[in-house]
Amino acid sequence: MLKLLKEKCIKQNIENIKTIKQDLENVTLEQVGKHDIVLLSRSINGIYNIKETLSNINKISNK
Repeated sequence: MLKLLKEKCIKQNIENIKTIKQDLENVTLEQVGKHDIVLLSRSINGIYNIKETLSNINKISNK
């Protein structure tokens, strides 16, 4: 899906989308900075610390 998104962004000259392929539990605000929107697709399954992980994602997202 990330590959398809990148291809569509290139085709449509969209430059304000940043994709990150990394374990959700290991992403930090310090590492990626603040973003307007954080989209997690099929990412919650198998996460043991769901509350902590979602709290961390909320810190990254400006909402």
